[in-house]
Amino acid sequence: MANPDALTQFLALWGALLSTFLFGFRALEFLETRVRLAIRISRDMKVHPETTEYGDKTYIVITVANPGHRTIFMEKAGLIVRRKRGNKIGGFISPESMRGLNEPLTEGMSREFLMDQSEVEGKHGLQSNEYIAFANDRAGHQFYSHNWIQRFIRIRRLR
Repeated sequence: MANPDALTQFLALWGALLSTFLFGFRALEFLETRVRLAIRISRDMKVHPETTEYGDKTYIVITVANPGHRTIFMEKAGLIVRRKRGNKIGGFISPESMRGLNEPLTEGMSREFLMDQSEVEGKHGLQSNEYIAFANDRAGHQFYSHNWIQRFIRIRRLR
């Protein structure tokens, strides 16, 4: 008959290895299917032809794309800016073109939001390195166009 201690140790080792492998597999599956949004800011964009409703203005375009596998419903998008001395603006600037927020953003889809660059940078006195783009989904997740180090440098706060 086999040694009962050896059998117990073998079964314990087998259970530990199997549970560790399954935990790693589930963690990778979770990371692969989590909710993600890719946000990008493009400056100095113009609409052609200039006879459209947008005219000859220069725009900041916030592009929100869904690279993940889950469908996302966006709640809002815009720019976060730092409050400067003598300037009443600070916090959140919303684009005028918030169309399509109640439509699903499925895998591989993207939406673009236009903001008048002369209003953001001229009227409010902001430079291109003083704002970042963000988007919120209905579940309360907030996504940014920049990582936490750049957010801290640009707007002097992390959230």
